[in-house]
Amino acid sequence: MRTSIYLPDALAEQIKQYEISISEVAQAAFQVAVERAQLQEKVMSDIAAVAARLQGGITKIMQMQYATGRDAGIAWAKRNASIEELRAITDKYWSDHSNIIDLIAEAYSPGSSVDYEDDVSEEEKTAMYDAFEQGFVQGAGEVWEAVKPLLEW
Repeated sequence: MRTSIYLPDALAEQIKQYEISISEVAQAAFQVAVERAQLQEKVMSDIAAVAARLQGGITKIMQMQYATGRDAGIAWAKRNASIEELRAITDKYWSDHSNIIDLIAEAYSPGSSVDYEDDVSEEEKTAMYDAFEQGFVQGAGEVWEAVKPLLEW
């Protein structure tokens, strides 16, 4: 294939002065450019796989946090919760009850269920706490729904 390449006059004079083969240099430069493009394409296709793997890891972490929260909510409801607290936590406005928020936060303390790595962002920590919190409320709610019919009013 034949093609034309524009060279500024000063560069063309230097190439002529040093008897540099334009064809050889251009072919070598194009070969390097093609190899870089191929490498970039491979890296980018691999990046999609990395992102999918990492997203799967994040999903797994969130599922684990939800399950840990659910277990903690069940344990709390069975061992420590009062009727008022169980009613409050199953109320759709449970977040208005500061004592419920405090006990979930206490159950979630990093020493008990979650150890953060240094590279976990605040956004990720919040998402993990939210998953734990949702699980906690779900677990406590399950206990309340199971025990409620057995209570004598």
